[in-house]
Amino acid sequence: MKNQDDTIKIHILFARNTKKNYDLLSSRHLSIFPLEYVKRITKYRKWQDIQASVIGRLLLYEGLKNFYDYKLNFNMIQTDSFKRPFLLNSQIDFNISHSTGIVVCAMTRKCKIGVDIEKIKKVTVQHFSYQMTKLELNKVIGSKNLYKEFYLYWTQKEATLKANGKGLYIPLKSFEIFNNETCLNGQKYFIIPIKIDEQYICHLASTTKIFANEILLTEIKF
Repeated sequence: MKNQDDTIKIHILFARNTKKNYDLLSSRHLSIFPLEYVKRITKYRKWQDIQASVIGRLLLYEGLKNFYDYKLNFNMIQTDSFKRPFLLNSQIDFNISHSTGIVVCAMTRKCKIGVDIEKIKKVTVQHFSYQMTKLELNKVIGSKNLYKEFYLYWTQKEATLKANGKGLYIPLKSFEIFNNETCLNGQKYFIIPIKIDEQYICHLASTTKIFANEILLTEIKF
């Protein structure tokens, strides 16, 4: 699976999170992770959330091994003061996102990145109006496909916040995205859609402009 093409700047791996296909909750899998991490995720009430977290780290492991010749020690995953995960003593940046049924992990040496995926479903847009600018709200409400337009907005914003790393400390309505670009705290971000499944919306945000042919999307089946 190793890729020798230097044009690839970002690797995105994804996997299905379904109990029917496999069960990653066995002690065989959990035993490879640090005890503190296992204690934290096993407090989650839903098996889907526990498994999504495990899958995310396994995707990171697979991507680093196959595309960067880097064998991950899970103790090397640390979090900064804003709770953003990073790899200790590594220039590789990564980001993980999951929504009902799919987990995504993006990684690169080129820049800071953020990824967000959401399954398209019914949502009461008005409940999120306080997080949207007037222009964004009008665009979503005036769309022919209300729910798809909402998740286009949501994933673009979330991916940008995740690339920035400060997350909940920055209001979603404090910045707007025009022509797949935005500026946040003096840093420019570029947003690109990632097509994984017709039922989902996914976007990648980066501090360097990335083109579609510079991204390699890989499905992993455990």
